[in-house]
Amino acid sequence: MLTIIAALKSELLPLFDFYLLQNRIKMAGGALYQTNDVNLFRCGIGKEAVQKSFDLYVNNISTKGVINIGLSGALADNYKSGDIFLINEIWGENKSVVFYPELMTIPGLSKAKLLTVEDAVFDSTKRDKLFEKYKAELVDMEAYYLAEICKRNNIPFYCVKIASDNANEQAKQQFMESYKKLAVQLTKKIYPFIESMK
Repeated sequence: MLTIIAALKSELLPLFDFYLLQNRIKMAGGALYQTNDVNLFRCGIGKEAVQKSFDLYVNNISTKGVINIGLSGALADNYKSGDIFLINEIWGENKSVVFYPELMTIPGLSKAKLLTVEDAVFDSTKRDKLFEKYKAELVDMEAYYLAEICKRNNIPFYCVKIASDNANEQAKQQFMESYKKLAVQLTKKIYPFIESMK
């Protein structure tokens, strides 16, 4: 069964309009929402949460592929809230290995490079330094570790992100004002691809 994974339940909630929830299982700080057609998994925020919850998941639940969805900060100046991207490279802050996710076929989406960081970016100076060092257009706190676990377990990994903020001093406010709407927008865009993969 296909697995859709996100850090927050709010990023998965719009999918409950398409898939009937049958069961909920807590998994080491994460949560598995089982439906007839796909598994929805909340992994939590950051490295430690992902490693605990998603390791437990892959060791106990069979999956034919993983799609990481969710909101991300924009490091590139020309990216704005609501832009959706297929992630084709995932870098980890201070990591030497780069992951290259499988690419989805979703018309109208551009590709982007994603940087996974240890701490959320709410500072324009830090944002600019990260962009200069890694040349990554987007930033999150989970994708690198999800990709790492999938690679280790030979699980196909896909990643699509929607920009929610500009990873600066206004990022928290931008996120809080828009996350529900953006989660719906992202779900509508990727739902046909999910259906084609079932």
